[in-house]
Order: sequence, then structure tokens, then C-alpha cells
Amino acid sequence: MAHNDAGYVAEITRGATQSIDQGQWEAARASGLNYYQTMRHIIFPQSLKRMIPPLGNEFIQLIKASSLVSTIAMVELTRTAQLIASATFRPMELLVGAALIYLAMNLILSFALDRFEAKLK
Repeated sequence: MAHNDAGYVAEITRGATQSIDQGQWEAARASGLNYYQTMRHIIFPQSLKRMIPPLGNEFIQLIKASSLVSTIAMVELTRTAQLIASATFRPMELLVGAALIYLAMNLILSFALDRFEAKLK
């Protein structure tokens, strides 16, 4: 994750947590919960629902902008396609195939996030 992406994720998390109504904090204190219990049982579950759409967008952007596949201990997809294309002299087929794989990854992630978000509603 690039340093900018980490900042975006931190701001998404901070913004979602701060968007929870102050009454929730007060109710937790009135119930006798400490800070950790309040965050774990009341604030974080509510803020998670608010974090999912922007975090999903950020992760999809990561797939588009970088080689997420290399994080999973594989050689990066586009680089592999270029290496094979230079050996076979057929760059279009390989690069279009790599693009389709990235498209499939994005569509699957988008679908999964939509389903997860729908379950939370």
C-alpha cells in the first residue's frame, strides 16, 4: 500500500468513527462501559458500516493502480504478460488477457462489497 493510500484509509477510519453520534458515547458511559468496550461493542460496529463503501473504493483503486497480485506472492501480472509477449511476439493477446484478469478481479471485488454492504443494511 502506498503511503498516500495508507493516509486515505486512516482518514476513512477516523471520519467514520467521528461520525458516530455523541449520544452513543454518552449512552455507553452511562452503561458503565470503558473506552475499549465502547469502541469494540458500540462505536466500531456502527462505523464499520460507514467505512465499507469508501474502503471498497480504495481497495479497488489499489488493484487498478498497483500490482495487488504480487502481494499474494505471485509475479506481477502485467510484467509476466510483457515477458511472455517479448518471447512470443504476441503482445496484444497477452496484454488483453491481463487486462481481462484485472477487470475480473475488480468486478468480483465490487460484487462482493455490494453483497456485504447489503447484508449490513
